[in-house]
Order: sequence, then structure tokens, then C-alpha cells
Amino acid sequence: MADDQRVGVLFVYPNESSFVATDLRLLSKHFRVLPFRYRIEKGAGRRFLHHLVARRREYDIIFCWFGDIHATLAVRASRFLGKPVVVVAGGYDTTYIPSIRYGLLADKGKRTRAREAFSGAHRVIVVDKSLERELKSQLGLDGSNIQVVHTGYDPEVFKPSGEKDSKSVLTVGAVNEQNLKRKGLETFVRAAAQLPEFRFRLVGPWQDPRTAERLKAAAPVNLTLTGELDESQLVSEFGRAGVYAQLSMFEGLPNAVAEAMLAECVPVATPVCGIPTLVGDCGFYVPVGDPTASAMAIRAAAIAEFGPRARLRIANGFSMQRREQALTSLIQEFAGNGETS
Repeated sequence: MADDQRVGVLFVYPNESSFVATDLRLLSKHFRVLPFRYRIEKGAGRRFLHHLVARRREYDIIFCWFGDIHATLAVRASRFLGKPVVVVAGGYDTTYIPSIRYGLLADKGKRTRAREAFSGAHRVIVVDKSLERELKSQLGLDGSNIQVVHTGYDPEVFKPSGEKDSKSVLTVGAVNEQNLKRKGLETFVRAAAQLPEFRFRLVGPWQDPRTAERLKAAAPVNLTLTGELDESQLVSEFGRAGVYAQLSMFEGLPNAVAEAMLAECVPVATPVCGIPTLVGDCGFYVPVGDPTASAMAIRAAAIAEFGPRARLRIANGFSMQRREQALTSLIQEFAGNGETS
């Protein structure tokens, strides 16, 4: 038994996304957290199960980000370990979009494992109500173990910086074949061609160099593909831009929209999934895949005075403190109910 008598949380994650890192930091303030990165490689499942058993006296709760194979294994192991399991759904693991073959559930085997993970977890956390609907429709879950806990954002990090450029339009997304449609990158490029007096910037890593080259070739002169930026550079981009475009066909609760709104960018977005949850009445909505409507909305957003209201909406409704409190209460609920051992 560890000397630290606080509740032990085995924190399992497959990648070091910003939202994963945030939850790890928030939970570490209140609990004894044991991070475990599950890498998809030969023998990973066996090593993970060994870790679950060998370290069982050091943790009380298993907390998994994403409903992939590691969550399935955790749910199976919990039946004989007597440890409750919390699974956080990210979005990709809740859906399947046939037209672009997007989503974990596209694969039959992964769909079966995801159903086992989400249905067997003591609690499933979704970042938006739309993901609960996805889990119910895609996997037939009854929703009895699902809880909505929005992600949180820091208004002290994301804020306007100096004079806003009302004709600067930003979008953030990794450049790959799937995101041309899924995140509306093609629509963004085509909208830029209709607004030559505006400056468009697409920020994100070039995960697929061929797709990046195709996008660059199609891009008008007023559009720049910056490639991947570090956090301080991204904060500066948000701080200067006047308009933020999120022209996606599917999202969970997109961090970039909230961060842009904190920086007083006026959002132009599609009304899909969790996007309206963030935007509310502080921006402009456009149909998926419609560059002309997007261009018209961007022009309107450039003169709209929604920025301060957008910042206030995120700061008040999606604070880091709210998520911290919700996650802390959830884990304390299990510990207090004698579900730990």
C-alpha cells in the first residue's frame, strides 16, 4: 500500500492530447494519480493486464480516456479486481460516418469492443450531449451510466492580444485526407477564394504531406497553411484573428472553438454535434460543405460585435473549475460509496 492515503486513480490514455493532459493535471491536484500510457503495439494488452493486477493495491479507480481496447480490457479486469471504471468518450470513439469512413466504429471488431467498454463502465463521461446520442444510436446503449461533463478552458491563457484584425480568418485542424471533409478544410479553402480582401490561415500539422500539397495547390493567395504551431504561437493566432471558422461535419466539443471565443473571435460554424453548445447565439451558423454561405457569414462576422459576448459565454459556462469539480465529485462518489478496494 502506498504511503499516500489519498484515493488512487489509475489514469489510462493512448495519446497525449491537450484535453488528456488537462484532466491528468486536474485529477493530480486531488488524488494520487498513476499515469499509464497504452501504446498500440504487439503485446500491449498483456502488459496492460499485468500492470492492472501487479499495481492493484496502488489504485482504487481506473480512469480511461477513449473507449478503445484499453478501456475494454479495464472493464473486463474490473470484474475480478473489484475496481470501478470511468471511461471518457472523445468523439471519434462514439461514431461512424460512412461517407468518409470516419470513426472507431467503422471496424466491426472495434465496434464490439467499444460497446463492451461503454456498456460495462461504471460511468461514461461525454463532453457533450450529442455524444450521448451517438452512443445510444450507434451502440444501442440505454444511457443509464452516461454523464455529461463539458471540457474546461482557461480565460487567462486565451484572450485577445492587442488590436484585432477583423479581416483575419482562422481555422485549426490537422491536414489529412479525412479532415478535408470532416473538419471542412476544403470548404474553408473555397470560401477564402470568394473573399480575396480577407486573410485566411489554416493552422495544424501536416499529417499527410500529399494532402497538404493538394490543399496548398488549390489555395488562393490570401490563404496560408502555417503547419503545426506551439501553444504560445496558437494563443497569438487566436488573439489576433477576428473570425474563427469551424466548418466541420462532425465534432465532439471542439477545443479550438472555445479557445477562439475566449480570444474574442467571432465564430462561423456548422450547427453539428457539440458546436452549438459552445457557440450559442454568439456567432453565425452555415450548412456543412457550403463555401458560399460560409463566405457570406464570414463577411457578416467581420463586422459583428460578438467578440466580448463570446468570451463571456465560454468563461462563465465552460470554466476549468467546473470540470475539475465534476471529475473530483465523481471519483469521490465512487470512493464514498465503498466501490473502491
